[in-house]
This record gives sequence, C-alpha cells and structure tokens, in this order.
Amino acid sequence: MLEGKSDIGGYVVSHPWHEGDPPALNACLGELPAPATHYYLHDLAILPERRGGGAGAAAVATLLDHAAAGGFDRVRLVAVGGSGRYWARHGFTALAPAGKTASYGADAQVMTRPVAGGGSGVALAPSFRGDAERRARNP
Repeated sequence: MLEGKSDIGGYVVSHPWHEGDPPALNACLGELPAPATHYYLHDLAILPERRGGGAGAAAVATLLDHAAAGGFDRVRLVAVGGSGRYWARHGFTALAPAGKTASYGADAQVMTRPVAGGGSGVALAPSFRGDAERRARNP
C-alpha cells in the first residue's frame, strides 16, 4: 500500500516469477515458482488525486528496493492500456512478445528493467513490509 499522511493513496501487487510467460490475468497463481528468476510487477494503482506528484516514481523506487532486498536483479511487467511510455520513463524496456499476453489485451507489452541503481531507500509502508517479509520467509 502507498500510504499518505492520513490515508492510502494506492497499491502495488508484485511477486517473484520465472522466465517465460507472465502470469495470466484473472487466474490464481497457486504458488510462487521456485526458483524465481525475476521480480514481477503485477499492478500499480495510484488514486487520481495523487498522480503527478511523484507517488508513482516513489512506488517504483520502493519496489526496486524490495526486489533488490529479495536478491532479484531485474523486474518485469506487462504494460497495458498504452502505458509503455510511462514505464519507459522509469527505465523499463520492451522485450519480445511473450506467448501468454492475450489476457492482458491486444496492446500488451512485456517490459523489463534492471534493479541496480533504481531504488531510493524509500521505506516500505508497514503493511507492505510485513507482507514482503512473510513472503521472503515462505517463498
């Protein structure tokens, strides 16, 4: 969760994943893959009134810090709805199309970026940090 001074301004859903196809939308993961090869950014949502003030950049930096702490060297995502330019501004580059992106829509674009040099030292919100620590202990 992205916490403000008095409320929640957005959320990030992310998890370890493996080479190959991204996880299908609207499907239960079942379990996380072992071994995982990268960190996967499944969803980032910021409330409209929080956009444009750096909340998205702070969320990406926090996610990169979290991925680095988990020992991952890269983050992947599927850009949808024309969001590829947004993600490119945050250092993501397009990969060759993956086979299972149909559930993401016709314009889905698999993107990746290295973790190194991307974090900011921004602290994870307590609820996010607790979830991350539990996942790290129980991969």
